[in-house]
Amino acid sequence: MKDYFRLIDKYKYVSFDIYDTLISRYTVCPHDVFRIVEDRYNSEYDRSIDDFLHARIDAESTARSDDPGKEVTLDGIYEKLKGFSDHEKRELLKIESEIEKNICHVKYSGAKLFEYCKTSGKHIILISDMYLPRDVIEKSLTNCGITGYDELFISSECGSTKSNGELFKHVCKSKQIKTRELLHFGDNIISDYLRAKQKGV
Repeated sequence: MKDYFRLIDKYKYVSFDIYDTLISRYTVCPHDVFRIVEDRYNSEYDRSIDDFLHARIDAESTARSDDPGKEVTLDGIYEKLKGFSDHEKRELLKIESEIEKNICHVKYSGAKLFEYCKTSGKHIILISDMYLPRDVIEKSLTNCGITGYDELFISSECGSTKSNGELFKHVCKSKQIKTRELLHFGDNIISDYLRAKQKGV
């Protein structure tokens, strides 16, 4: 950890990926959230639903196929959800958002680096390739004790992603800094390391 601290000391601007870097869901995989959504819906409403998991996966896949290269939004995913009424979609979306706010726990190693950046007076930027809306992500972070960052950039708002490297360029342009002035921490070898490195981060 001390080696990372020494590396951080060399930079003014430090960015962090969010999911699986600073916080992580209490599930084996992200799709498990959809099972929980179905169970919650069936426990709260008279009409039960089934196979929401596969319908939700298919809806996200369709939304991404219809707009390749860009991050989709949660609203956009639910627009593609088939086999459910508009009322059911609204309620399911609301349930998914509420579950996402409360299903995460802090990642110790990432949080320790984050806190070191705070105490060192670094400009902290959070960057995420994520379809969830800002309020859901911010609430998840707050619930996990991740507060005091300077800015949050979300791919679904920016129209660019880490996975193609363009979100790093967008962040640096917004901050009016060169990519080499940004130090980034993340868990994904492609989007958080290779794409960042290709852009000069």
